[in-house]
Amino acid sequence: MIGYGNSNDGSYVYMGVGSAGVQVFNVTDASNPSIHAFIRTNAVAKECEISGNYLYVSDRSSGIQIYDTKLLKTKASGPTTVVIIFGAIHQIGRII
Repeated sequence: MIGYGNSNDGSYVYMGVGSAGVQVFNVTDASNPSIHAFIRTNAVAKECEISGNYLYVSDRSSGIQIYDTKLLKTKASGPTTVVIIFGAIHQIGRII
């Protein structure tokens, strides 16, 4: 695991899993978490952060990717990409 973020309502955990992208877990039942979706990123997903309905992912060589998570509960394929801010960010350790 490289980085993670929790949804505002506590139902989902977003886990950066390096070159595999971001794995989304449903943790509504904390004793029985389940894989809900997978988000394929352009490179190595380093860090995840949630703010409102948006998931921010720092992606080593592709910059920051922003995803709208509003449809996540109905779309097992993952949230919709809102914007990708290009540029290598391998020097950034944590999204604030």
